[in-house]
Amino acid sequence: SSGRKLWGFPRFAGDCASSHKKCHATTSVEQKIGITDSCSQMILQLHDVYDPHKINVKIKVVSASPAGAVAAEAKKIQANWVVLDRELKHEEKHCMDELHCNIVVMKRSQAKVLRLNLVGSHSKEFQLAGPSGPGTDEASSGLLNNSDDLIRGPVVTPSSSPELFTATEA
Repeated sequence: SSGRKLWGFPRFAGDCASSHKKCHATTSVEQKIGITDSCSQMILQLHDVYDPHKINVKIKVVSASPAGAVAAEAKKIQANWVVLDRELKHEEKHCMDELHCNIVVMKRSQAKVLRLNLVGSHSKEFQLAGPSGPGTDEASSGLLNNSDDLIRGPVVTPSSSPELFTATEA
């Protein structure tokens, strides 16, 4: 069907990263700009949910060819959230072993929470990384840093993810 996803973007045959790889006519730089623009549009839709004066938003495209690159980048920016798409499923173990932040794996429009860490952060940045160029083994990862202190609690890894947000067909 030709429904819309939660964010209002058209559904693709696969995930966002695979749809960008199909377009061989554009350069890697053009694709990074396109991905960054898409992420910017998603973040703009969240302006009613958070106070933009308290949370700074940065969007960064991360290449993840070598194993462990996502975990290394997440450590470097001290991310509170790591979101992996299906092309980065192989990064799941590295992230679980090396990071203590929230980790989510996306499968189409469904999110599977691997780790939910309710311990707050004092960081004042919210970062998002997306897929990079075509024709390579580079893939995408969302690295998020949220500024508001969260409810403090123990590190929790749920056995299954709640399905709170489901997209409805138009």
